[in-house]
Amino acid sequence: MANIDCDVYKAQFVDSPPTIQKSSVVDGRLKRTVAKITGAGEAIATVIRICRPPKGARLSSLSKILFEDFGAGCTLSVGVGIAGDGTAASAACFKAATSIAAVGNFNLDLLAGVDYVFDGKTDLNATVGGAVLGTGKKLVAEIIYANAN
Repeated sequence: MANIDCDVYKAQFVDSPPTIQKSSVVDGRLKRTVAKITGAGEAIATVIRICRPPKGARLSSLSKILFEDFGAGCTLSVGVGIAGDGTAASAACFKAATSIAAVGNFNLDLLAGVDYVFDGKTDLNATVGGAVLGTGKKLVAEIIYANAN
């Protein structure tokens, strides 16, 4: 049976000399931001600015969005705004449009944004789609990220 080494394992234990890994990749400290909004009938394409992770931060798959029933057809996508260096926005790089019509939650999809490293000037955003946000309904974003060194 063959062995296949992941990039971190290879860098630490196979390569000679070994490569020191950033703390955002190995043994990093997790930080948490909890952001909340109450819907007020925001229109389709409204951008909800969740937070601005620090320079070098990488999101964890533990990050999630929790929500009340925002109404039929209402969706939310999660991505980034225009980067500090002018790189174009990617409104759904962490989660494609997902229904928030009924009470529930979803985790961010890090396969889409697995190598995304925040520059300290870029916002993590959610974008409303499908229908206007229900008035008086709550949305909570629990964002978990590893600090970079």
